[in-house]
Amino acid sequence: VSTQSTWGLQRKQEMKGKGGKPEENDRTREQTMKDLIDLAKKAKEHIINKEYEKAAHPLADELKKFSQEQKHMDFIELIDVYFVLADVYIETKQPKRAERYLSTGYTVFFKIQEETKKASPGALSAESAKKINGLRAELCKTIGKLKKAKGDYEDAIKQLSHSIYLDSAEFGPEHYLLTSRYFLLGDIFRAQGKAIEARKIFQKVVTIWKDCLIKNRCEDVKDFEDKLLMVEAYDNLKMILGVLESEVGTMNPDVGECNEAIGLIEMQNGNYPIAGEYFQKAFDILNNSAGQFDKRTEEVQNILKLNMQELEASMVKSKPMKQYYYSTAIYNLSLIHISEPTRPRLISYAVFCLKKKNI
Repeated sequence: VSTQSTWGLQRKQEMKGKGGKPEENDRTREQTMKDLIDLAKKAKEHIINKEYEKAAHPLADELKKFSQEQKHMDFIELIDVYFVLADVYIETKQPKRAERYLSTGYTVFFKIQEETKKASPGALSAESAKKINGLRAELCKTIGKLKKAKGDYEDAIKQLSHSIYLDSAEFGPEHYLLTSRYFLLGDIFRAQGKAIEARKIFQKVVTIWKDCLIKNRCEDVKDFEDKLLMVEAYDNLKMILGVLESEVGTMNPDVGECNEAIGLIEMQNGNYPIAGEYFQKAFDILNNSAGQFDKRTEEVQNILKLNMQELEASMVKSKPMKQYYYSTAIYNLSLIHISEPTRPRLISYAVFCLKKKNI
């Protein structure tokens, strides 16, 4: 028995005593639920844009109106609504309100979990177990954020770590969906004065986004919430960049990699001129601090090679970058001399230009 069908059947039975035809009540409830879900999506966007008033009031008002029309409010669809409202009030430093919505969300989650177990004696179906674990991971994340806001850092670390553990079982520990939680952990370590631990976590965030974008594992970032996560990632990476520059210096290789990650997000969004500037900084830093043949420097070079047409027009080429372009041209030309050693240099140069143009 699926969790959704069990809850749906129970709610239909309850609605028979609400007045009006059950079918009409169901349609009204479903439409209002859809409106709430849409408002929750918009609220998440407003939260990322720090538009907290726009996030809170329409969603809270619609939820209050809906609660006055229902006998019970323990619908699975509403759990995310409670978490979003808790998130708004965490961000606006209103812990009491946040706790109220989080507590309601937790109560609904616990009740649904118990109903699911009763409906499926023994082991839960894969679908139900996945849904329950996903909700539990989101619950732990929101509790962790609330604990962090209240300064209960040890409890916050436990909750966030458990949230990461739960979603790691589904997506793996290096998935981009976990980066916001890693960032929160790093921010807590900074608040505790653990600068080295914080930088390690921040570097993990940078590495995950780099690997994701370079290997095109983010091509499936089409879901609304995943796109919002990338917007959040951009803000987090900018903050990490500022922290790294102030703590380890502007020419540290970690700073170069962070510039590269920000450039990749800009390129993913089609902002090639800005992406080019970040790649320029990344190349200069890595070339000077790690060396031309370091794998991190070569990684930036490969990005530039693969996206040369889009980036070339917008990039301000520094001396190291010019040297790289020139060395690449000479290297390509020398290959022709090796394969055809009897050709004069000028003829080889002409052949090289012709071949490059046909690519």
